[in-house]
Amino acid sequence: MNNETILLKAIDKAVEGGFNKREAQDWLKIMPATYQCLIFSKDFAKAFWGEEETEYQTEEMKEEKIIGYQKEWRFHLQQMVLEENPIQYLEKFIK
Repeated sequence: MNNETILLKAIDKAVEGGFNKREAQDWLKIMPATYQCLIFSKDFAKAFWGEEETEYQTEEMKEEKIIGYQKEWRFHLQQMVLEENPIQYLEKFIK
C-alpha cells in the first residue's frame, strides 16, 4: 500500500474509533503537508489504538524482571516516533 492509502485507511479506522469525522475531513484538505500533526495527535491515537492498558518492557526492565503498563495509544505513539516512516507503522494496524 502507498502512504496516502495507508493514511486514508488509518483515518477511517480512527473515525470508527470515535475520531471526529469533520476534523478528519479538515485534515484531509491540508494533507499531506501536515499529516504528521494528525497521526501524532492524542485524539487520533486514542481513537486509532484505544485506551486499554498494555504491558511493555524496555531492555533495562527485562534485566530487573519488571513489567510496565501503559495505555495502548500512548505506547504506540512512542513506538511510532522511533520509526523512519511513521505511516508504515500505522499500516500494521489496518485490517
